[in-house]
Amino acid sequence: MAAVTARRDHLHDLLNAATDAEPYQALTIGAKNYRRLFTVGDARHAQRPGHANIRVRVLDESTGQKLNVTFTEDGPFWQWATVEALRHTGLRCEELLELPRLSIRQHARPNGEVVALLVVAPSKTDRERVIPMTAELFHVVATIIRRLTRNRRGASGDPL
Repeated sequence: MAAVTARRDHLHDLLNAATDAEPYQALTIGAKNYRRLFTVGDARHAQRPGHANIRVRVLDESTGQKLNVTFTEDGPFWQWATVEALRHTGLRCEELLELPRLSIRQHARPNGEVVALLVVAPSKTDRERVIPMTAELFHVVATIIRRLTRNRRGASGDPL
């Protein structure tokens, strides 16, 4: 768990720092040194509308390897989300992969407290299961939803 989290955090921090960096600016993330790359192709790519078109690339100065951080950061994020979700729910991989967004529900207790629930569709036992979300699981689910809905706009132009 620690290795998955550390890799996700490192690449997330690198993406944020490199996104804000000037072309060819030196960056240090943890103990690693990088340099923000910016080519004519990157400039052309950045002029297209939409956040998804931003391509952030760096040079790992210890290895000389060029890294598309926008692309590379995605895999470790989903590895972290998968490991965390499995760890906090006890779901089988098949169940996790088949969870729709509608699986997230809320229940109001008589005292007014609202509890977040994860509803797992029938699979192996042909019975629906309801899992109350812990704060840690809720954090994972909220992080996934934020990532999937960032920079999207509704019909009115307002963010979703």
